[in-house]
Amino acid sequence: MERLSAKNTARFGEVESVVYRPGGWLMLGVGLAFVCGGIWIYGTAGKQFPPPWPIAAFAACFAGLGAIAMLAGLNASLISRRIKHAPRSILPGVPSEPLICEGLVVHGRLTHELAPTDDGGWELGPGAKLWRNDKRFFVGFGVPFAIGFTAILSWVFHREGLAWHLAAIPAAFITIAIFGTVVGLMAMAARASYRRLSKLAYRKASDDLLLDLQQEWNAKNDEIHEGIKWFFQPGDDRRKLTIPRELVVAVQLCPWKFVVGSRRDQTITWAVQGVLVLAPDEAGKYHRLPLLLTSDFVRAARLMQRLAERLQVPYLFCADADGWAEEEARAQARNPLKIGGMQT
Repeated sequence: MERLSAKNTARFGEVESVVYRPGGWLMLGVGLAFVCGGIWIYGTAGKQFPPPWPIAAFAACFAGLGAIAMLAGLNASLISRRIKHAPRSILPGVPSEPLICEGLVVHGRLTHELAPTDDGGWELGPGAKLWRNDKRFFVGFGVPFAIGFTAILSWVFHREGLAWHLAAIPAAFITIAIFGTVVGLMAMAARASYRRLSKLAYRKASDDLLLDLQQEWNAKNDEIHEGIKWFFQPGDDRRKLTIPRELVVAVQLCPWKFVVGSRRDQTITWAVQGVLVLAPDEAGKYHRLPLLLTSDFVRAARLMQRLAERLQVPYLFCADADGWAEEEARAQARNPLKIGGMQT
């Protein structure tokens, strides 16, 4: 039976790999398209040049979003992506594929942080500023966008013959009805996804690990509305496990081509999943537990590396180019998830 105890983790030789990002330059291309679209709208919309200020403002917002996407893509492509880890040969029986669970959400940013606790231990859990930053985004982006959208609609109604103060009334009503509903649903989905994040804590007094994670949705239920209802329920259906520290044999990062929908209508997202690997059973099968799921590849890789150092176990890194080639092959034969999504 394969086993690597904490006492001999220093005996294996570390190797270095590059965190692979499939479609890494896609964001740059999308950002460039938005910038070009904003320039095109400014130069061709309307019958006069320069165009009326509502159209000019819309074109500026369009190009601004593209510039932000380009900067984000450029930053992600240029930062150091090298990571040190244990070779896969150290525990060859550990599967490299992700743990496929219904109802999971891929977060566009890193949701977890490794922080010390008051009792001298530590906790891997949701970042304290997650929801605070989201509220700032909704206000910082939503309010200016709503004002601009209302101004554009007011200008359209004014062109149809209404006075400015009368044109603003239906414009504001349409903005609240459409944009307000969308933002409200986004906020609800964000809060629900944060409530279902996993927590892993080490209490120094007991020398055990405490894992708090969500239950998987029963995929045998074909009613999609039941899955949506399950997703938005309060987190009272969670699993709380006490794990002796000596049972933990590795920390792993797996690539996941995350596909939701059906064979004909699919939504695809590339993500990495942090996994806690426990000692094998009598049949030699390792038990693995999910910790996080994000498309922030580099920071997730470094966070899992720090967690492995804290636990003094090998870090099995599978999100290199070879690992992604294997995952692409596996995804071809894998059924899409019925319930799941993407949270930026």
